[in-house]
Amino acid sequence: VRRGGRGFPAGGTGMSLGDGWRRWRLVVLVTGLVLATAVVLAVVDSQQRRGYLDPDGVDRGGSRALVQLLEAEGVRVDEVRTTGAAEQASTPGATLLVTVPELLRPDQVRRITETGADLVLVAPTDVVTEFNGAFSVASAAADDEIDPRCDLPAAERAGPARVGGITYDVPDDVESCYPLDGDGSLVVGTVGDAARLVVLGTGAPLTNEHLDEAGNASLGMGLLGENAELVWYRPTIEAGQNVPLTELLPGWVVPVVWQLGIATVLAAMWRARRLGRVVIE
Repeated sequence: VRRGGRGFPAGGTGMSLGDGWRRWRLVVLVTGLVLATAVVLAVVDSQQRRGYLDPDGVDRGGSRALVQLLEAEGVRVDEVRTTGAAEQASTPGATLLVTVPELLRPDQVRRITETGADLVLVAPTDVVTEFNGAFSVASAAADDEIDPRCDLPAAERAGPARVGGITYDVPDDVESCYPLDGDGSLVVGTVGDAARLVVLGTGAPLTNEHLDEAGNASLGMGLLGENAELVWYRPTIEAGQNVPLTELLPGWVVPVVWQLGIATVLAAMWRARRLGRVVIE
């Protein structure tokens, strides 16, 4: 039987390594380039966020300027990095700021709510329900300068401020300020027995970059300077803590991975070898 024939290379029906590389090299190169770009952006993003809302940070994302204003008004600021330290430093009559609530597991949420301190959460998403079961995320948008449109004294004094970010669906009896599409990006309720719970949809007004804009400084001081003691809790991943990988990645990574997967499937369909009619040898 003669090997080879129209539509098949002599010596076999398989495609040589060189042919395969030529067929797929564009897809491989583009995918590699996109992945390399994603890694670089992730590293840059990580470096930029490392000092986010750091009370000693003097860069754009830090909060040293606000801390100095608070200390000038007699507020004692105590930075902590673990749940145990936050428990020890927080007491009823103090304010406990949590800069990255998403890193807290349910047991950690329970422990800090039991301190009796007033809580201020920066941009929590699903975890907000752990603090107050009546609160939930409504939407997300870019932070912007917004009018307060509420009766909260700290917001009334501040006036327009750079808030927005995440908005929250809350009961009608909860103070809701700086609304976007009807839902507040600053809401104030209670946690535990009687402690105050403040949920802020973005950390922008607390940063060095935006502190001198509009009423940001006044709002930050009003929310964090309510009590003489302020515990500034920047959570870290503690030993034995199980945090899903997706929570550690920047928010854009998962959509990019999905897009890459879809693009790869489409490219495979486009480049797949099309077989002709069966050839009778």
